[in-house]
Amino acid sequence: MSSDANKEIKLDTKENTYIIDDKSSEMSSTIQFAIMFLSNLTKVEEGCKNVLGKDKQEGAVLENLFGMFSYFDRNQVFDFVANILSNVTSIKEARVFMIKSKMFDRILDLLKTQGEKMGKHRRQHLIDAARNTIFEYEDFEKEFIEMKIVDKYVKLLIEEQGMTDKRLPIRLHNIQAAKEKKANEIDHYRTGQLVDCLVILSNLMTLQVRMVELDVEGLLKYVKVAAFGETPQKIEVLLIQLQQTRQENSHLQ
Repeated sequence: MSSDANKEIKLDTKENTYIIDDKSSEMSSTIQFAIMFLSNLTKVEEGCKNVLGKDKQEGAVLENLFGMFSYFDRNQVFDFVANILSNVTSIKEARVFMIKSKMFDRILDLLKTQGEKMGKHRRQHLIDAARNTIFEYEDFEKEFIEMKIVDKYVKLLIEEQGMTDKRLPIRLHNIQAAKEKKANEIDHYRTGQLVDCLVILSNLMTLQVRMVELDVEGLLKYVKVAAFGETPQKIEVLLIQLQQTRQENSHLQ
């Protein structure tokens, strides 16, 4: 496959969809400005609602944007689509759409499969979007269990931290990071967001039990975080909750 930097997007008016040609693109700057405009528009609630759409058009724009974002995975022109996804998930309607359409699941899979190959900008804002979306945990417990959401966030945290078997409990050796990281290579913001995701999900007892099964307590003890900020305190609180859950469920010992 040729480099995505030399691929051009065109609108097929008959099919009302986008097609991609392997040509040098003269549209890059126009596309980039349009995406940046949508990014700015979605900083306010009404803008989020307009981009999300409603009725039969709900999600049409987001699906197209995410499709191009995923396909042009090395093209910086589409980086700000991650900002749009992060912004729109600030409203409930968009979070619900993301879960029901399985775009949320696709975002998590994209983060997992691309790992550190994904640009820092894309990765940070996709993690933000994923964090926003899980605030719908009360209404989508069944869906979160089915998609093995705890397992996915644990894997993302392990990769973000670059944790190999030296820093992992035995139960998690089979999903160690592809590459070990030194302390100065760890992004503390993204780490904090992923820890926060586990904290939010722990509000559901079913997911908290899954964390105990995976030995997330053992994982958190080796997570490297900045001394400042709220992350160390959040880890401490979550550890206490998980230890209590383990004690109350003897079969998990």
